[in-house]
Amino acid sequence: IRVFDDNTKRVVYANQTTLAKEKGISNCPLCALGSDNNKKTDDTSSLRSKESIKYEIKQILSEHIDDNKPLSDQKIADILLSKGIKIARRTVAKYRSELNIDSSYVR
Repeated sequence: IRVFDDNTKRVVYANQTTLAKEKGISNCPLCALGSDNNKKTDDTSSLRSKESIKYEIKQILSEHIDDNKPLSDQKIADILLSKGIKIARRTVAKYRSELNIDSSYVR
């Protein structure tokens, strides 16, 4: 049987949260097992919220709005990496789309 880490974390998290609620424990350290706050970061990457990354993308695009050639999603990802935010090109494309900003081809 193959068991993936994320699935195990979800099961443990659900069980620990249920036990904590039943026993009236308000701050259970095991309840944070599946939390993103437990991930380690280094100098080249940091955990950011989706909204803060969207804000950064919007800022980058507004700074380069007068350029002759619009920034590609890969170039935006590279700029974010230089700011310490490691993000994939396809994630930039997803967030850009959620912000209702056209692709570089259309812009």
